[in-house]
Amino acid sequence: MELRKLEPGKHGRLVARLFVAASDYVQMTEGGTPGPAQAAGFFKGAPPGGDLAQSVKVGLFDGAALLGIADLAFGYPEPGDAYIGLMLFAPAARGQGLGKALLALLEEEARARGGETDVCRCGRGQYARPRLLAARGLRAGETFRTDQGRGAGAPD
Repeated sequence: MELRKLEPGKHGRLVARLFVAASDYVQMTEGGTPGPAQAAGFFKGAPPGGDLAQSVKVGLFDGAALLGIADLAFGYPEPGDAYIGLMLFAPAARGQGLGKALLALLEEEARARGGETDVCRCGRGQYARPRLLAARGLRAGETFRTDQGRGAGAPD
């Protein structure tokens, strides 16, 4: 597996196909069917008050196959924070421990870019695997910060 930076012109169609494959997520979070809007929103999205230039969109690949995507923003909610806004996997890639693997890669990326704290909000109604949340010591609606237990996923 390899973590790669995603670019709209190069990877837009792959990301759009992933959203179509993950239509259950789109239905649950947006109440509709997936289309080009989700891929465009992924590439244009930043946290509230965040700077798109300070975020990175990444994909987890197995060869040429895109297994999952993530959005990692920097400077939100606090200046030294790295914020994971989205982690999404194709249904065929779910339940294989890839969420934990992608999260570890994102934490490495955040530290390499100077992120002092990784923050992930697991909102109520979000599609998150219960095992991934439980492994991080989380319940839906909680936030974890890796500076508390350094990667242990302690809720704040």
